[in-house]
Amino acid sequence: IKKDQLTNEQIQILYDEASKQLDQSRLISKLIILMCEYYLLDKSGEEIYHAICSFAKEIPVLYRNSNESINVDAIYSLSSLAKALDRIEVERDKKIQASNMLLKHYSEMLRFISPNNYNEHAVDIAIYYYLIPLLKYNDDPDAVYNNLLKFTAFRQLQTTVHTIMVSSLAGDILSSVIENKPELIANAFHISLSEVKRQKEALLNYIKRAGLLHDVGKILCTNVINMQYRKLMDLEFQTIKFHPVTSYEILTEIPDLTCFRDIAAGHHENYNGVGGYPGIVDIQKSPQKIFIDLISICDSIDAATDTYGRNYTTPKNFQIVLEELKKETGTRYSPDLVEVISSDKDLQDTIEDRISKGRIDIYQYMYQMLTS
Repeated sequence: IKKDQLTNEQIQILYDEASKQLDQSRLISKLIILMCEYYLLDKSGEEIYHAICSFAKEIPVLYRNSNESINVDAIYSLSSLAKALDRIEVERDKKIQASNMLLKHYSEMLRFISPNNYNEHAVDIAIYYYLIPLLKYNDDPDAVYNNLLKFTAFRQLQTTVHTIMVSSLAGDILSSVIENKPELIANAFHISLSEVKRQKEALLNYIKRAGLLHDVGKILCTNVINMQYRKLMDLEFQTIKFHPVTSYEILTEIPDLTCFRDIAAGHHENYNGVGGYPGIVDIQKSPQKIFIDLISICDSIDAATDTYGRNYTTPKNFQIVLEELKKETGTRYSPDLVEVISSDKDLQDTIEDRISKGRIDIYQYMYQMLTS
């Protein structure tokens, strides 16, 4: 709760109630008392900061059950510390330091959470509402990416594999575009052909990161929807159609990542702007249009050829998918990008290798990461 949302009388009531419950819920109550003092008595942000750092170190010890799992109270406590840190006024360097510590604790706790639907829902809510806002205090873009990908890996294994696949495919196709049809990039961004060539590595790095982040909003989708073991029911499909919206909101929240939000929001929109979902961005006017179209194609290629993660359907080989892309050029897919794929046999071989051997490599990598 922000300071201007409460009267002094209301703050005093919260303070008195937290004081009564201090023995029953020590960490949360102590934090509420501190925030009341911060709002009501002008206690310094520096004092709250040091308390947050101290409390954070207690959480793994306080909430470890006898069976070595972490209970959901730890998640609520961590969420409260994250929000308190977001509310107080203190030097940015200290917010960065404390947020990194909270994120580190959270990543460690993810491995020990008791697996049940209630806990998993609490975890997803904590990530979306409390931990992702902390990422804006980190000035290291790589650390921001790594934290988001770590959250996704622990919460949505299939989504992580899918995003790595989309990222890799996007890099493959964009590399061919730059080599064989650089005018597509030059025209899209109003730069010279020589500049396209000079910026090749930067462009590839950008589109690969866009691929890794395009489905970040699925963090808020229940695991049942993302398990991919059967076809979705209508209600579940309506739910998952919101993931571009939550992706857009997450990427908007973090200044370093706003440059990817149109891609995340628009990758399920049709190339011609007619149909698709969710319709929160006009992709025809977006400066990222060509990259939205590229991620859309890669998303479809991976989904249609996935042998392991979508076992409710029979996977197709790449040549069948390519024919389907051709049939929907100009409506669902970009004709220019489909033409690049169709005319580059080496690229086709690379994609075929990527969706077979490459996907196996990703699953092995994920297994090793999660068990290490």
